[in-house]
Amino acid sequence: MNRSSNTLVGAWGWLVLVWCVAICQAATAPPTVPPEITQQPQDQTVVVGGVTAFSVLVSGTAPFTFQWRMGGAAIGPSDQTNVFFLGKLTADAAGPYSVVVANSAGSVTSTVANLTVTARQVRLSSFDVYVTNTTKRVVVTNELVALTNENQVSFSLVFDPAVLANPQAAVTVDVTDTNAVSLASPGGTPGLAGSGDAPSASVTTDGSQVAQGKFGVTVALPAGATFRPGPRSVATVTFDLNPGMSLGAARLRLGNEPVAMQTKDPAGNPMPLAAARLPVAPAAEVQPLPDAVSLATGLFTQVATVSNPGVSNFVSIRMLIRGLTNDLLGNPIRVFNATGTSNAIPYLEFGPVAAGEAFDVPIQFYVSDRDPASLAALDLVYELQAALAFRFPAIADLRLAAVRQFQTNGTSEATNVVMGLRFEFDAQRNSFYYVQGRVDWPDGSWQTISPALQGYGQRISWVLGGTDPVDLSSAGPRRFYRVMRFP
Repeated sequence: MNRSSNTLVGAWGWLVLVWCVAICQAATAPPTVPPEITQQPQDQTVVVGGVTAFSVLVSGTAPFTFQWRMGGAAIGPSDQTNVFFLGKLTADAAGPYSVVVANSAGSVTSTVANLTVTARQVRLSSFDVYVTNTTKRVVVTNELVALTNENQVSFSLVFDPAVLANPQAAVTVDVTDTNAVSLASPGGTPGLAGSGDAPSASVTTDGSQVAQGKFGVTVALPAGATFRPGPRSVATVTFDLNPGMSLGAARLRLGNEPVAMQTKDPAGNPMPLAAARLPVAPAAEVQPLPDAVSLATGLFTQVATVSNPGVSNFVSIRMLIRGLTNDLLGNPIRVFNATGTSNAIPYLEFGPVAAGEAFDVPIQFYVSDRDPASLAALDLVYELQAALAFRFPAIADLRLAAVRQFQTNGTSEATNVVMGLRFEFDAQRNSFYYVQGRVDWPDGSWQTISPALQGYGQRISWVLGGTDPVDLSSAGPRRFYRVMRFP
């Protein structure tokens, strides 16, 4: 009896102990906090063929699920991340986007962010550096790719004020050029430019934030006039290059402050405008020709400072040298240290050149007559050609999943459904990522599918859909994918 009682008491003791532990743990476990969106997705205006991302920041108790939507219809599965990338954009991708964030305690829906996709764009088309006796000047040419009915264009340049200073803008569009501008007739009907007394285009600037590295520009045509469709230069912005600085360190780019990027029609109504994200060409600063030739060797040396002002590495840069003439003896002036020739044009080739890097390139010329007067006839032109670098590591934690991508006509109903791929990987801050694909193995060559995707220390979810070099919708060879990280 005592033994049975002890056994019963012992059993009850274990039951009480288990019950107590369960109750104590339940009482001390923190409650699950439903999700709250602390940063909403923002409206985006992107050029056709470009890439963009919507993102949210969330508080609450993890783990969360993220279901991104377009026009109220779900895009892909619900196990996405807080960053949603869209690439190779077409007009069908435009519309309202939102996300539903959920955990075990509840869900919350973000505000709607509108995506505008347009072929109308503004871009930085060229960088030129001029050297005088006292200063170095950087001239940035700005282009507008017009569609129709644009009367004015506004944008801002962002730069490092420690590198560049004293920005000044000038109009480059000629309203008398019938290929560039269409003028309005006195009755208000668009006519042709070409009148000798036609009013000129104007430029206004906003230098209120120059100390913070921001400079605004607005170029306006006369009342009623519009830009002809297509790309054309609209303005140049000239900077002083501070002593000891290189253009590559300036990190020039387009921005929205102090003047927002937009175009307006003749009535003053705003129209969407996107910033083109094109590879930035290298720049060269060439010192003046020397006053003398070495009597011993017949050589004179000119120094060019070459810089990479973009965010991507170049595998190599080729400098072609045009404008060489003969010396006073009738012999051709030659580039003594040329790497080779291309169509009889001598060139120097060097690299790789990292983003932001600048270095001096000595160019040696041979003059057989040793006469400085032979230099006076030279009018040299330097042309730079660059090859982008794709020599960087692949992503080890890449996830691929087949998804459905919905294309709509402004409603939530899908009008066309295509198969695509969703790429997911953890992105390091200040790194850039490229999605690449190839057909078959090992004979196919890698093709870069996406523009650079910038990492912000969060997981990237990027959707590739439709027909591309590695189309999923048709039968054929096997497809292979990778994501490359730089640097």
